[in-house]
Amino acid sequence: MRYHKLKGDYYLMPRTPDLIFDPSQKTYFDNNWFHLGGSINAVYKVTKSAGILADFTYTEKNGQLESYSGAVAPNMAKTKSPLAAFGLYFNQEKFSLVSQATYLTRNNYQARLNLVNPSNVSQSEVATVFYDIQTLGWTTDIVATPFKGFNLHYLITFQDPVYKNYDFSAFGNNYSYNDKNVLEVFKVLMEIDPSYTYGHFKVWASFQDLTSVHLHWKFLLISDSKFYFDKKNNDNCRFCFFSERYHAGTTSQFYDCKK
Repeated sequence: MRYHKLKGDYYLMPRTPDLIFDPSQKTYFDNNWFHLGGSINAVYKVTKSAGILADFTYTEKNGQLESYSGAVAPNMAKTKSPLAAFGLYFNQEKFSLVSQATYLTRNNYQARLNLVNPSNVSQSEVATVFYDIQTLGWTTDIVATPFKGFNLHYLITFQDPVYKNYDFSAFGNNYSYNDKNVLEVFKVLMEIDPSYTYGHFKVWASFQDLTSVHLHWKFLLISDSKFYFDKKNNDNCRFCFFSERYHAGTTSQFYDCKK
């Protein structure tokens, strides 16, 4: 449980060039809430190395201080985010697997839309829309150690995020995006992380594929000092050197360059 309090003042005056706030238009607010959150995990062993997993996580919050930054009255309704997962696990000395289905929903997203009348492009308006997002998914996580020093991690997620309660009206028409896919969110996430460790040295690569080919690979050499090389899509590169003390304090230095 968390206690959250917001107190202050704000203006609903439209933000225009050379705006001067009129103190008589000032609006005061004084809000306070209790936010609940928690998680429950359950494991049922079917055999010595396999079983069933179940997880449930719940969080909630209300508006933040920046919600009062615009020229519209903010929506301070409680945002609730329940996450449920159910799946299977299998563990052996050189191989482990977790595969589970997930359900996640969150309400009270906000969008401010700049709309133009398709029948008359000289007409425009701004609409504020509050909506929800619901996501069904399936994630499989595999870690394998086929021989000494070598480790392979493979993660793949299939997800289908869709809009809920996304309705608004403009120019005398009603519009709805309910059950349509959320824009700019990938439906397939995949990551492959092989690594090899020998003594104080480790070589590690990471390949990430987000529905199309977006490879991300890294090289990591570990000793008392660390070297890090990162290249993504051949667009930029970064080389970092840093020294790390493995006790009370840590000091780091970074040197970055871009192609």
